[in-house]
Amino acid sequence: KQDPCSIVACVSVTFGGKVLVCGELSSIAHVEFEKVLSDVGRHGGYDDAS
Repeated sequence: KQDPCSIVACVSVTFGGKVLVCGELSSIAHVEFEKVLSDVGRHGGYDDAS
């Protein structure tokens, strides 16, 4: 929505209760990555840190 010309290529890996996000991003958009990752994890059923 913020930048229709964004170019994004990323992958994410979860391990030991942590999330690693790697890749390339070209955009003028402002993204709250921690909130996005938290929301996606919760939506995927990862709502318990244990």
